[in-house]
Amino acid sequence: MKQFTFLVLAGALGALIAHAQSNKDGHDSAWLTPLVGTWDGEPGGTTTVRAQGQHWVVAESTSDRGRLSLGYDAQAKAFRGTRVDPGSGQLWVYRGELNAARDTLTLESVDAGAARSREVIRVSGNDAFTVTRSAR
Repeated sequence: MKQFTFLVLAGALGALIAHAQSNKDGHDSAWLTPLVGTWDGEPGGTTTVRAQGQHWVVAESTSDRGRLSLGYDAQAKAFRGTRVDPGSGQLWVYRGELNAARDTLTLESVDAGAARSREVIRVSGNDAFTVTRSAR
C-alpha cells in the first residue's frame, strides 16, 4: 500500500497530494494523477483519493472523516480546493502553486472564520509524500 507522512505543526488533521508532471496542455492538473489510490498515513488512518475527471481529485480520510477536493483551475492558473472538517464544522478554502522544481505544492487556506493556514506538500518518491500544516 502507498504511504504518506503527515506532520501537524498547528491545526487539525487532513492530508493529500504528491508527484510532479505536466499534461500536454501545459496545465498542472496532471500533477494530481499519481495521488489516486489508497494511502496509509501517520499518525494513523487511511486516505482514499479518487479522480474527478481529468483536473480534480477528492480525498476522504478515515482519521478525521474529512473530505478534500483539489484541482488545477486553468482560468485562475492556480491549484484550488476545499476541505470539509466535520470535527470543527468548518470549510477550508485553498489556493496554491507548485515550486520551480515541481516537487512541492504550497497551499494557502482560510476557513469561514478567517483562520489561516499553510500546507506544504512535498514529494519524496513515486509512492510517498509529506504534508506539513502550520498556522499563519
